Amino acid sequence: MLVALLIVAVTAGGWALFNYGRVRAGFDATTAERARVGRMDRILRLKKANDGLRERLALVQRSHQIDREAYARVRGSLKQLQDEMLELKQELAFYRTVVGPHPGGSGLQVQSFEIRPTGQARTYRYELILSRVRSRGRDARGTVRLLMDGAQGGAAKRLDLSGLAADGGAVALKFRFKYFQRLQGRVRLPPGFRPRSVLVQVRPQGRRTWTIEKTFQWPQAGENASVG
Repeated sequence: MLVALLIVAVTAGGWALFNYGRVRAGFDATTAERARVGRMDRILRLKKANDGLRERLALVQRSHQIDREAYARVRGSLKQLQDEMLELKQELAFYRTVVGPHPGGSGLQVQSFEIRPTGQARTYRYELILSRVRSRGRDARGTVRLLMDGAQGGAAKRLDLSGLAADGGAVALKFRFKYFQRLQGRVRLPPGFRPRSVLVQVRPQGRRTWTIEKTFQWPQAGENASVG
């Protein structure tokens, strides 16, 4: 009986010592579980906050991109409107010179002449605008002759553009209009020819008429490829 009591006492004491050692060593199952759960909860909160920040960053980036695209569209539209306004102002000024009152009398005028390269070798596109200061009912009719002065092989030379059509044909410039008319075409210059100026001769149809002449200098290198 005494032996049995001793065994029970020893066993109980051993378990108490073992449990005390676990506590002293910091091993507490309940505390460890609470700590694990707390850390998992913290991780979840941080992950949620991180996802929220990522969404906000993506939203800001999209908004910034949209703002840049909208600004670019507005700027492009403004540039287009400004160009259109400038073109309209130029056309308005032209029409005023054509149909408006003119103190210098009436008759045909060489409004402008432009010639510019086409990108092909020695080939140029020209545009001649004839206008009428005052209209007397009948259409203005006649022919135009374009003469180009320059040099070739060190000697002065004059070319009639009527025989220099880019398509190999002839340039026949005839006009008939009430207020104004544009005459356009392409010419190909011979090799080695260096142009200096273009003489425009306008010959109205009729008995008592005279030839209108106006000279346009050829643009220098680096200048706008138009004269007039």
